[in-house]
Amino acid sequence: MLGESFFHSFPRDRNLRTLDHSLRILRSVLEFGLLLVPEIVKYPPELRDPGDEKDKIVNVQRRLSMTMLPVERLPEHCEHFGPVSLGFSPLAARHLGAMPVMYLPQGTTGGSGGTLDQLGYFFSYRIAELHQVCDRIINLRKTLGQHKSLDVLKIENRSRVEEVEIDNRSLKTLLDMIIGPNSVEEFAAVLQALSSLFYPTDEFRYSVELVRNPLYYYFQREWRILSGLVLDGKEVDLPLTPQEKAMVSCSNPYFFNGIISLRHQQIRRVDACTIVRAIEGRPVRELVESVYVPAKWLQATKELLDEFSMGSRVRLVNIDCD
Repeated sequence: MLGESFFHSFPRDRNLRTLDHSLRILRSVLEFGLLLVPEIVKYPPELRDPGDEKDKIVNVQRRLSMTMLPVERLPEHCEHFGPVSLGFSPLAARHLGAMPVMYLPQGTTGGSGGTLDQLGYFFSYRIAELHQVCDRIINLRKTLGQHKSLDVLKIENRSRVEEVEIDNRSLKTLLDMIIGPNSVEEFAAVLQALSSLFYPTDEFRYSVELVRNPLYYYFQREWRILSGLVLDGKEVDLPLTPQEKAMVSCSNPYFFNGIISLRHQQIRRVDACTIVRAIEGRPVRELVESVYVPAKWLQATKELLDEFSMGSRVRLVNIDCD
């Protein structure tokens, strides 16, 4: 493990791998911080619970990815993920809250014979269900708060076909007995964070029958900075300002202006992004140990880094680039 660092490389889209475009992304990181981008992870239908038509295991994972590598393997990594790499020491990555991804081995078959090989997805389903239970308790508490003056509450069941009547005070007492001094919101946040760390071990495309590159993701040794963390009572990642949204959208309009479904709402991907601007009062750029770029881009990158008194951190990665 000695001599390894954490790297975040960009841009992954080969059509955007130009000096001008790459330096614009780098400038946004130096000026504003690290962007956490949502990805919607769907699993093959064969892995769903019986009768699960809506696929409750769909995970919206908002995060920034890093890979732990020895620097001699960085050129190969950059060929796939992008020619510019931000390097972080293991200590800096830990300060950012980086966590290793938990890889779920895929089921080898879609039939009932493959039981234990789908164990990872069984865990994912149960966590998804627990998250839904927490959401329902949170909504019940909100309903109580909105109707304090009523003696009896009318609450719709999950299908919204029937209503049940329940005494306001009895419901409050029952919830207090179940929850105690704990924070259900905190439970929900932890379950969401756990879900954001799950990723398939192999590369699949919509079906376990189409598995490509066994152990493809596992070998990437990915770590993640997650959304929704709180430090000293303050949220670590925050919504983007209009200026930040404009800059991010310009970096890849097709991707960031694309519409995604987030908790039953249709929104632009950029509107679902968040940003980590500082850790313990320090701009995140101060945690960047090195910036690796191709030889042709070395001087231009150094000039940009000099604006932030970081010119000495530029490094050379041995890859070809236009």
